[in-house]
Amino acid sequence: MLYFNPVAVGDNVSHFIYDVYFYIDQPDYAQALEFDTNQTFGGQRWVWGSECNFKADGVWDIWNDVTGWQRTPFPCTPFPANTWIHLVWNLERVDNQVHYISLTIGDQVYNVDTYYPNQPDWTLEEIDVAFQMDGDYAQQPYNVWLDEMKLTAY
Repeated sequence: MLYFNPVAVGDNVSHFIYDVYFYIDQPDYAQALEFDTNQTFGGQRWVWGSECNFKADGVWDIWNDVTGWQRTPFPCTPFPANTWIHLVWNLERVDNQVHYISLTIGDQVYNVDTYYPNQPDWTLEEIDVAFQMDGDYAQQPYNVWLDEMKLTAY
């Protein structure tokens, strides 16, 4: 299930803070939870995609428009059931690159400091946030609630 919200347009911002509280009822049923921010203008797209892929590699993966999902060294195990979790991504656009600066889960801060190229030849103009729930092979139902979700751009 993908939740996607275009929130603005423009090229006059280059720093983003994706800040959300989430709550999952059956973490063992999820394959991954994905948290994304995108900026598009001038025929180009900057994608900051991230996923906590519990069942594949047990680490945070981040998106590279050239090669797809890339593993990080930062652990990601299923989140505790029925508990609010606070997630904050600090991101920036640097010329034709995306920069993943840091990820904060609760009180744990991971210095990601990784750059990837952006995606050329894109037609939309927007800034958006997205959240995606991925089911595992059995596709058992589970719920995730989001609260106090905000994207700060400057």
